[in-house]
Amino acid sequence: MKPMKSILTLTVNGRMREDLVPDGMLLLDYLREVVGLTGTKQGCDGGECGACTVLVDDQPRLACSTLAVQMQERRIETVEGLAKGGRMSALQQQFHEKLGAQCGFCTPGMIAAAEALLRRNPNPDEDEIRSALSGNLCRCTGYVKIVEAVKAAAENR
Repeated sequence: MKPMKSILTLTVNGRMREDLVPDGMLLLDYLREVVGLTGTKQGCDGGECGACTVLVDDQPRLACSTLAVQMQERRIETVEGLAKGGRMSALQQQFHEKLGAQCGFCTPGMIAAAEALLRRNPNPDEDEIRSALSGNLCRCTGYVKIVEAVKAAAENR
């Protein structure tokens, strides 16, 4: 039996798209293979690490456990879409300046989760930051630099 396909209409990083995708394709694979946005990472492939976090209508969502066809008429933002005019966002800049990224593998998911937090709460305290990032794992840091980066971004918005 041939896999079923659907026409997916959505917005990715501010651009309307219409693509024919297999009904079983994950959002992660759609973003990386169809759209060509490789910032979103495949980590655990089971929703445990948060490396694949993207924003769906401003809310963090795990792309490894979301079907692309579920995103019909939705607005998706990846780490690439947060930069404007070739310039890093305040959050991306602070991750760079505060050394919030070590190997960098978790960084796109961390930035997406932190961006969602800052959109709903522009002045979070440390506990709120840690809570918002609790679904994102980093094997390189003790999270101190990541939290510092989010705090600095909140102050510089």
